[in-house]
Amino acid sequence: MPLLHVLPEGEFKAMLELALTGARCGEVLDSSYIAAFDGDSPLSPENGIVFTALQIILRTAIRTRTKASSVEKDLVSLNLPVLVVASIVESLKKERMGLELQSLSHRTRFPRLDGLQWRVDVAISSSSLLRVFRPSITMQMALSDGRIKTFDVSVEQFHQLRYNVAKVLREMQELERHPSNIRLYVLNVLLHF
Repeated sequence: MPLLHVLPEGEFKAMLELALTGARCGEVLDSSYIAAFDGDSPLSPENGIVFTALQIILRTAIRTRTKASSVEKDLVSLNLPVLVVASIVESLKKERMGLELQSLSHRTRFPRLDGLQWRVDVAISSSSLLRVFRPSITMQMALSDGRIKTFDVSVEQFHQLRYNVAKVLREMQELERHPSNIRLYVLNVLLHF
């Protein structure tokens, strides 16, 4: 914070523009990119801290889809200079849609479930007497990255899977009805791990 109070406005604007450029590209910029981008970098070593902070503020506000008024209130409560807060909030308001779309296209995520097929198999003869005439369920999942996963589950495991999926769907509906409970839910999930 003290660095922002003594930073000249021109250097701050240049760093904010570079941080916005990085957000538009979906990248975290390092010093080599900054030097290549601007010829002579406006960043001294201590200003590198300010630049990194600007990138984190922008990425966090975009990724969490925080309202500009909330960002402004939080930055003011951190005792940042009024001109700095105004510049950051104005930039967020002006470029919010493009930055959010860029963030969505570059996010890391697991493959989606594109299809699920299942069938019930009953073994009539087996080397193990425990498996004879006991049904098992063969499931085949098609993932969005093209992989196909096949696995067998017992009837008990299938019922447990069915129960847990229904439970998660019910919790998702509850969160959609009351978005303020999301933080409590996340904390609850983290405490169980």
